[in-house]
Amino acid sequence: MAIEQYYSQYNVLTPINTATTSPLITQVNLGDVMLHKVRIRIPPGHSGQTGIQIRLGSNTIIPWNDATKFIVGNDDRLEFDYEDEVTTGLTIATYNVGNYPHTFYVTFVNTPISLSQVQTNAVQPVGIA
Repeated sequence: MAIEQYYSQYNVLTPINTATTSPLITQVNLGDVMLHKVRIRIPPGHSGQTGIQIRLGSNTIIPWNDATKFIVGNDDRLEFDYEDEVTTGLTIATYNVGNYPHTFYVTFVNTPISLSQVQTNAVQPVGIA
C-alpha cells in the first residue's frame, strides 16, 4: 500500500534590502509530518541577488548544516531529499540584496505522521490455502 503524500506550497516574497545577516523568516506549519522532499523554485530574475535556507529549529538543513550558506540561483528548480520526522520549528529564511522584490516557491512533500502510521500498520490480506 502506497503512503499518500501531501504537497504544501509556500510562496515567499522577499523585499529589497533584506540582508543575509537579517533574513526574512517565514514560519512553516505542516503539523507532525514525515518530510520526504523539499522543492525550491527560483524564477528568472533573481540573478544571484537573493538566497534561501530551510531551517529546522536552530539548524540549517538546506543547504546542509551550514548556517552561513544560502542557496543562490536564477531560473532553477531544485529538489532535496530529507526523509525525517518534523514536528515544529520549520522555517524558510530568505534574503534579497537586489533592486526588486523577488518570490521563492517552496514545496514540502510530506505525509502526516498519523496517516503514515495508520497506513504502515494496516492489516495486509493473506491467502488461505
